[in-house]
Amino acid sequence: MNKLVLGLIAASWATPILASPTLSECGWQASAQYLVEPWSENTATFSNGATRIAMIETVEPAAGSYGLLILSPPLNDFGERQCRVIHGFANLSLEGMTSAYDPAIGLQISVTAQVFLESEGEFASAKVDIVINQSSGEISYDVSPYFN
Repeated sequence: MNKLVLGLIAASWATPILASPTLSECGWQASAQYLVEPWSENTATFSNGATRIAMIETVEPAAGSYGLLILSPPLNDFGERQCRVIHGFANLSLEGMTSAYDPAIGLQISVTAQVFLESEGEFASAKVDIVINQSSGEISYDVSPYFN
């Protein structure tokens, strides 16, 4: 595990700084008016429907208006899933998305995005890796930009 952490730190020094997407509890960005259409192509379910992701687009900020809405366990006292948003991408796509489940880690999802690299003053394609622990509710993500 320590080698992984050191490797990630070293990789972050070599990665250009990007306008960082953020993970937050659902707020105004989670409104149905921001769901990207067609809905059938921009949403996906996992774990027999217990977890859902959906693309959102809020128009502003222009360099970071796309995001992912995440509905996932654990359920609250009313039986509702937790609601989180990873927001701040210049573009996002579920095309080519991959997913896997590891009981020790949780649901792992990878999608492609476009991010704005502040240090470079330009946009770059990126891989977004998301891990959703449906037992604890913890959600983590990593954005790795790459140039085309």
